[in-house]
Amino acid sequence: MGKDANGGCLLNVLNLAAYLVNLGITYGSLTGAFGPTNSNLSAKYHTLLTPSGFAFSIWGPIFIWEGVFAVAQMFPSYRANPIVTTITPWWIGACVFQCAWTLFFAQEVMIGAMACMLGIFICLMVGILRLDFLEKISTCDYWLLRAPFSLHCGWIVAATSLNIGVVADFYKAGPDVMLALAMVCFAGIAAVVTVFTFASPKADPIIALVACWALLGMVAELADAEKLKDEATRWNFFAWPDYVINAVRICAFILSLLCIVAATTAT
Repeated sequence: MGKDANGGCLLNVLNLAAYLVNLGITYGSLTGAFGPTNSNLSAKYHTLLTPSGFAFSIWGPIFIWEGVFAVAQMFPSYRANPIVTTITPWWIGACVFQCAWTLFFAQEVMIGAMACMLGIFICLMVGILRLDFLEKISTCDYWLLRAPFSLHCGWIVAATSLNIGVVADFYKAGPDVMLALAMVCFAGIAAVVTVFTFASPKADPIIALVACWALLGMVAELADAEKLKDEATRWNFFAWPDYVINAVRICAFILSLLCIVAATTAT
């Protein structure tokens, strides 16, 4: 890898730049700079899988922890660390897709947003799996350079499921399709958690814990389902019977418990 004029590694500078651009665009979207805010669109395209607002606060820890990575990898002792060199192309790809997702979603180009969400998920998942094939990672290196991406990936697993529902809602899918997609997405979350617990080279408890967090957000949101029942705001309104809402809520809760079991096993 080439060196820049200050003796730093070019790829390390790109990592830091990707982080800053991603941070700026993501939080810029909260101001409505690119269109309706995520909160407004979340209310408009509210689905059975949309979690309570508190669940989205996980973006704070994600950006803080990835910020630690972005700064730490600039220090000479970490510039050529195998973790950094292995994750760099996948991390930059995830940042690019995330910036594009923010812009597509704000403009309600839902197919484009879905494609970008899948891009984020693939980049993070492949990057993590490649890291897990490294022979040895010290405890310090794990928490400083490796763990942030598990936190991010765990949330993207849930966000991808939500995005699938939003696309269907955007195209005004019927309640049968929306309910079927919710069940398929639950199965998808369970499958990813299982892979990273039992089939990954190194078991990953963080992904399971974040999936649990997202599922508990769904459980909380469905407790009263106020936004789901808001006919005035909803784009594709359907008056879901209480027994259906309760059934989905119970499924989310049971799956959250299984995620805790998976995280404990992985640990």
